[in-house]
Amino acid sequence: MRRARRAVRAARLRRWRRALRRRALDVTADSALRTALVVAPHPDDETLGCGGTVALKRLHGTRVRVLVVTDGRRSHTSAVISPDELAAIRADEARRATAALGLPADELVLLGVREDELSAHADAVADAVAAELRTGAFADVLVTSGWDWHEDHQLVSAAVRDAAERAGGTVRVLEFPVWSWVDGPADPRAALDGVRAGLVDVSGVLERKRAAVAEYRSQTTRLSGEDDWAVMDEALLGRFLGDAEIFVEPAADRAGAGR
Repeated sequence: MRRARRAVRAARLRRWRRALRRRALDVTADSALRTALVVAPHPDDETLGCGGTVALKRLHGTRVRVLVVTDGRRSHTSAVISPDELAAIRADEARRATAALGLPADELVLLGVREDELSAHADAVADAVAAELRTGAFADVLVTSGWDWHEDHQLVSAAVRDAAERAGGTVRVLEFPVWSWVDGPADPRAALDGVRAGLVDVSGVLERKRAAVAEYRSQTTRLSGEDDWAVMDEALLGRFLGDAEIFVEPAADRAGAGR
């Protein structure tokens, strides 16, 4: 029975991904020329979810600024690498990964919020994003999707929407799925109702994205040598290394977004 349920669930997710992609308009040319602030809950979300879009913008000389909210210290528990050491490792990985995407070093901002304290700092995150948006330098702000099951992704998504409202102006908020692209939203059918999505063809910069992902060795290799060090394998990474990235305009009502 469990095997049958898994098969049904996998088929449902495949149908949802295909349906979302079919609904998405090709916005590649427009996106390449729109300045953007990217807000990532953890080091690597910016690369997994929209690294190809960042690389494409930079190839066109378009300004991109990346704000990484937390320090990522809780991605693994280890007897070899302490949380402080892991936070330092992930910060260095973020610098190398975004450089591989073509981002200038001074356009990466590491807020350094402790990963296990994000909920207590949500207002400060919204303030930091609003300050960036008030400069008027960005046409778009890109953030992880409220569909993602991870609480940090949902908190940061909400903070960005709050910041955009407070900043005023005409900045457009676009969300990119990370864990919901792997596992699906809580209700795939409801998630398609009235959705407005765009597709960016990243096939021409896929090798740059692949190189950036590889810089996150703490996530893609057994860095500590411990058997229980979790690794994003090729099957999982393959979800993020396709020829397109999807962006969705956030829904006003996020009820039931979590899993």
